[in-house]
Amino acid sequence: MNREEKKVYMHQYYQDNKERLNLKIKKRRKEPGRKIYYRELEYYRKHPDQLKHTYLLRKYGITFDEYNTMFNAQEGRCLICGKHQSELNQALCVDHNHNTNAIRGLLCIRCNTGLGCFNDRTDLLTKAVEFLTNNSK
Repeated sequence: MNREEKKVYMHQYYQDNKERLNLKIKKRRKEPGRKIYYRELEYYRKHPDQLKHTYLLRKYGITFDEYNTMFNAQEGRCLICGKHQSELNQALCVDHNHNTNAIRGLLCIRCNTGLGCFNDRTDLLTKAVEFLTNNSK
């Protein structure tokens, strides 16, 4: 089995056994013998900025300073709706192109989720705008 076949097989295996595997992972995390997990959890509770830094670096390849630079350039506002960070319940999300992984900016969770629901397809977004325009009476 070559690498690509194995990738397809593992993806299908996960899809077929998703609930069972997720329960197994959750159960394993709660085991008292998981000292490393609890040590990490305690560390990140004491250093929440470090968790954000680690997540940003691993997921998007940017540092916390680069995030803050974007945040300051946007004046702490979502690029789509313009809501300020202080009006939101959580930090602005890093929005990125799923094909190229290029970072587009910081969005609030609602705007980021909305774009995600349309799979970054501008044709669908255009149809949604037309729909709202024609049916907002």
